[in-house]
Amino acid sequence: MTKNWWSLYNYTRLPVYGEFSVQTEKDVSEVKLVKDWPLPSGNHESRARNDSKKWKSYWMGNICYNHTWWHFPAPT
Repeated sequence: MTKNWWSLYNYTRLPVYGEFSVQTEKDVSEVKLVKDWPLPSGNHESRARNDSKKWKSYWMGNICYNHTWWHFPAPT
């Protein structure tokens, strides 16, 4: 198992908040940003994750951008 990093970058020119995560098997790595402390444009948040060639990772989350919620559901 290898420890890697993933990052949520904000290049939107507006602050963003919400939840975004990477899941590999049962291991979930999340970024949670609240409305009172959004991620400013030009910044990023990074989190550690565990990877293995035999596991399949996927992204999921909900992010608010420009007063609109964007949803990235987990694959079915």
